[in-house]
Order: sequence, then structure tokens, then C-alpha cells
Amino acid sequence: MSTPDEPTDFASRLLALSQQLLSMAGAATTAPPVKEEGVEHSPWSSPEEEPNETLLVYVAEAMYRHRQSRRELFPNGLFGEPGWDILLDLFISSRRNRQVTVSDACLASLVPSTTALRSLAQLEQEGMVERHRDPQDGRRIYVRMLPNAEARMIAYLTQVLRERQASAY
Repeated sequence: MSTPDEPTDFASRLLALSQQLLSMAGAATTAPPVKEEGVEHSPWSSPEEEPNETLLVYVAEAMYRHRQSRRELFPNGLFGEPGWDILLDLFISSRRNRQVTVSDACLASLVPSTTALRSLAQLEQEGMVERHRDPQDGRRIYVRMLPNAEARMIAYLTQVLRERQASAY
């Protein structure tokens, strides 16, 4: 039996709370659905309309935090998607106007450096990220998400957000 002070109980409560906040954030930034002749409309005026970018960053940050808390609760190596963690971090960092070094990307993946570098190489090979040298310090190498990958990330986060908002109504 767990007590309220045990990490597993705290983490599960935190996860539930963050999911509630995500739903409330979505509901607070959009108008409620309008029923017109028995038809329920989306919170967006059209299916093509993009949600607020700040909200997409919030969704990406929540995903990243959830993945970190999951690692604290389950055995190491059980859930291995370092490439996804790198993409989430790159997306968040680009929206926060922060450059990400190769070392930072490896740290964001929360796996050993060799594994992270393999994932980074695969993302690069798939045309999702690129590396570039710092013009002031040639020893430092930055990583950035390419526009095609950013568009895919926005599409995915939008889909997640819309599903969350739909379930809030």
C-alpha cells in the first residue's frame, strides 16, 4: 500500500493533474463547440486552422515531462525512443529560440551518448535534423530540426491537442 508521500503515488497524481491541465488549457484557448442543427463543430473555425503555437509547445513539453516521469517509475530501457525525445526537445527549443548542441540533444534523450548519437545520425539520415558548426567556435556543433520535420511535429501535436480538446467537451 502506498502512502501519499511515495514517489509512485506523487508521479501518478502529477501525471493525472498535468493531463487535466492540458485539457483545461485547450478549453480555455478556444470557444466552446457550437451545436447547429444537431451538428457539433470543432473549436477551430475550419479543419485547416492551426492552434496557437504556444499551446503546441505546451503539449510538447507535457509529453516530454510525461516521458521523463515514466522513466522514473519503470525499469531502465523498457521504453526506448531516444529519437522522439530528441525531436521533442528540438521542437521546444526552436520555439523558445534556444540553440541545441549535439551534447544537449544527447542529454535530452536520456540514454547513453552512443545510443543518442546513433539516434541523431538516424534522424539526420531521414532528413529530419541537420548539424551545423558554431561560427564563433568551430568545436561546437548545433543540431536543428528541418522544416519538413517541424511540419510533421506541428501536425502531430495539433492532432493530439484536438483529441484532448474533443474529449474535454
